[in-house]
Amino acid sequence: MVVDDSVHSRLTDLTNGVCVMELREEEYPQVENHLKLAMLRAYAVTGVVTSAAKAAGIHPGTHYGWCKRDAKYKEAAGGAYQQAMDRFEDEATRRALDGVEEVVLYKGEPVMVDGKVLKRVRHSDALLQFMLKAGRPDKYAERKQVEQNTTVKGRLTVEEMTDEQLAARVKHLMDNVKRVSEG
Repeated sequence: MVVDDSVHSRLTDLTNGVCVMELREEEYPQVENHLKLAMLRAYAVTGVVTSAAKAAGIHPGTHYGWCKRDAKYKEAAGGAYQQAMDRFEDEATRRALDGVEEVVLYKGEPVMVDGKVLKRVRHSDALLQFMLKAGRPDKYAERKQVEQNTTVKGRLTVEEMTDEQLAARVKHLMDNVKRVSEG
């Protein structure tokens, strides 16, 4: 599929140099329109409709319109989104486990050691925790246990309660909410 140079340039710029213009019909065989293909490829890289639409040279509303009117395009867009999420997950895993190299600064200037810029690798413990909580919530999700002892002395509906009974019930419930939120 041949796409004009202006679309190629926008896609390369908006996807941090990742070439998304290697458009091959076999990637999305159900989509024949070159603008739709450009949108899908950009969406598979960015995961963001507005950025992908800008890269493809269309209005974001055009994408949503295609999704409403073209079931094959909608299916392909879902696949493109999943590709982007897989890519993001891979990058998050890399940053959490392998870390990101960064320049060591002192007073805003790079630190030099033996004529070389000093660098360190920074890992993201918070990102790793987030991934574990999402991936294995049964093991890593935060849990709060709430115990409530309630004695039912007959069945009164709200309509049957006196103002004093209703006020006491509301106070009791608010005290429980406060106790739970304070941990």
